[in-house]
Amino acid sequence: MVLYQDSSVAHKSEQLPGKSFFTSTVNKVGSDVLGCNASYYSMNVACLASMKMKNRKEKKVDDSLAEMTQIVLPNDTNMLGHLLGGTLMHWIDLIGAVVANRHCRSLVVTAAMEGLDFHSPICLGHLAILKGRMHFSGTSSMEVGVEVYSEDTLSGKHAHTSSAILTYVAVDAKGQPVPVPGLSVTGDEESTRFREAMKRRERRLKRLKENKKF
Repeated sequence: MVLYQDSSVAHKSEQLPGKSFFTSTVNKVGSDVLGCNASYYSMNVACLASMKMKNRKEKKVDDSLAEMTQIVLPNDTNMLGHLLGGTLMHWIDLIGAVVANRHCRSLVVTAAMEGLDFHSPICLGHLAILKGRMHFSGTSSMEVGVEVYSEDTLSGKHAHTSSAILTYVAVDAKGQPVPVPGLSVTGDEESTRFREAMKRRERRLKRLKENKKF
């Protein structure tokens, strides 16, 4: 049963065990499923999905924190001696994937990168320090936030240079989405990140739905 459409990864029909008729589409409002009204059946499926989400294992944000340090070499820079944006995006994707993998302990694929901001450049010879953390966990998707800092290797001065938000989807060996643990948040900061991530997820799903019309 298609319970939701999450990210650019196509979600296959999720079937509840025991009855083949559960593969009927929920959205067939007005049709009957074994004599039951489809809208009533839809509410029951949503209820079962909600119970499943509540009963799943949860992990803390601290369980998947990750940090990576890279030294900026000549082949990483542009003609101004600054770190290439594309190289930084690659590093951001790597650290984000590490965070997502630690949370779900499954294979992960990148579904979206959004909110990437370059505040200031990272110069040749400086260190790029990337820190990633979980923001939100859905059924099979995870939002990860990454912050990037530069460190002057001579003075030791640090500066916040970039921020990014990425969405990953946990998949099996065949590339099909699999469930991930829930995210247990503590404190106002983690709770705020979680709520904001939920809003971004809703906007992303709406955008994906609208794009399918073209």
